[in-house]
Amino acid sequence: MSKFVDYLNQEFEKRLKSNAKYSMNAFAQYLDINSGSFSEVLRKKRNLGLKKFDEICDKFKLTEEEITDYRENLISYNGGKSDFQSLEEVELEIIDNPHYSIILNLVSVVGFCDDPEWVAKAINRDVEVCEEALARLFELGLLVKNEEGQFESSKKRFVGDLATEEMKLHYISTSFDNAKDALYNVSRDKSFATSLVLSIDSSRMDEMKEELRDVVRKFMHMSDTKEKNYDEIYQLLISLSPLTQVQ
Repeated sequence: MSKFVDYLNQEFEKRLKSNAKYSMNAFAQYLDINSGSFSEVLRKKRNLGLKKFDEICDKFKLTEEEITDYRENLISYNGGKSDFQSLEEVELEIIDNPHYSIILNLVSVVGFCDDPEWVAKAINRDVEVCEEALARLFELGLLVKNEEGQFESSKKRFVGDLATEEMKLHYISTSFDNAKDALYNVSRDKSFATSLVLSIDSSRMDEMKEELRDVVRKFMHMSDTKEKNYDEIYQLLISLSPLTQVQ
């Protein structure tokens, strides 16, 4: 059992008794933590990181003795983890929320505004979804604030070597869904799609894959301009798939 999480639950109950209208969102806001994540912490479905633990202790003006006791118990409860989730769980969360990667790229667009309503309009999502996503990405350290107080990408990789094959397939499958939607809802002057059927020598498959990787690298190079006058976010999706099983 986490004694510190129990303490937080007790603190919330005390505030609720003093003010029947007091909410979990208000408590989370007071502690400067995402309400959805905090709710899971209180329900013991998510680990509380040590950094956030220290910040909360400062809020409540706990004594050094109390902090030491709670910290030791929390580390034991977390199994040595020092973040809300393991890296694998973070990657899975982001793969399960495709709009996260869109927002991470959106911050580089000229005129970006971190107002959830602006983001929602730009990526065609609900305002609440975008508000939650911005807070969560900041909490995960994937978004940071610059000297002007504006969000920018921390440049951390979010689908890396730790992602399982199943996770990667899910991510790509979602990308295909987005591409299919664009076929019917985006004008041809703002998109490109083509398909062809080929007879191939399968012994040259590795060579063909490398050619396609070169295409990806060229697009990445084209997008990495010095001017960085980005004004839209696009998705490049390439697939080479067999239509027969002759052998």
